Amino acid sequence: MKKSLFVSTLSAAALLLSPTLASSQDEGVVLRPRYNPGYTYDFSQDQKMTMIITPPGSEEKLETKISSEFGMTAIATKRDEGEGVKVVTTIDVIKMEMNNPALGGTMGFDSTAPDDGTNPLAGPFQAMLGKKLVLFYDTEGKVEKVEGFDEFMNSAGSAAMFTEEQFVQMADPAAMMGLDNQPKKVGDKWKANPDADLGEMGKVSMPMELTYSKNESFEGNECARIDMDGTAEFKLNLPEGQGGGNVTSDDSKTDGYYLVDAKLGMLRKSMMNMSLTMNMNVGGQMMTMPMKQVATYRLNSVKKTE
Repeated sequence: MKKSLFVSTLSAAALLLSPTLASSQDEGVVLRPRYNPGYTYDFSQDQKMTMIITPPGSEEKLETKISSEFGMTAIATKRDEGEGVKVVTTIDVIKMEMNNPALGGTMGFDSTAPDDGTNPLAGPFQAMLGKKLVLFYDTEGKVEKVEGFDEFMNSAGSAAMFTEEQFVQMADPAAMMGLDNQPKKVGDKWKANPDADLGEMGKVSMPMELTYSKNESFEGNECARIDMDGTAEFKLNLPEGQGGGNVTSDDSKTDGYYLVDAKLGMLRKSMMNMSLTMNMNVGGQMMTMPMKQVATYRLNSVKKTE
């Protein structure tokens, strides 16, 4: 479960920590993500998930609740060679709590609290703290390459989850949100279909429709609100070490919004709701897991790098 939380958070961080370019409202606003060299970004990603698990051959329904919080810092500079931006991202804070009756109740981890040496989750999560992931963006805001990928993924115990090429595909925020260099105006609608091709493990698809619905104030900042509505489809073949079996989904629904500060050129906040039913075939036995998840992103601060 820690792996899925990390991966979703990692991909979500790649998507949501993204500045924008602005022009006048009459001409529209270019929303394509772009980092600004010379600035340090502090942001957080929270997730709350509830799953109802019915074990094969049983009528008992087991409710599992998981909450997680990741605090991250990203430092953007000019690239040493060529044009574009270099972004160094580190995980500074990790908090996780899981309530699972089948595992004896509640367990968790808080990197801001003292470690008494008895928490079995402490080692894996502490290994992730401070690890650096370096992304190199071109002048169009696309990821060209990544440094420190293997060490970063190994620290999370997720080395087999993605190849570097697959992560780069997911880390293109413009593709995830269906954005290009064309200005957007209030009332504009467009579609996006961000797929995560996981190779032999399968595929995750999240087709969505987006609408630049209005401008609104958020903490005294004028923001463009982009509403999203869509679905999610999972077709996975998990290795034995990760539970094994085929996983599919149905009855899916996603919705949420993004608040983009065009003057600052940054995403201030986002929220996404997801509900679906996961169907897992393990050894010929089917197990269904209705699931609801709420993921939020928040930009905490932006300052010039000292």
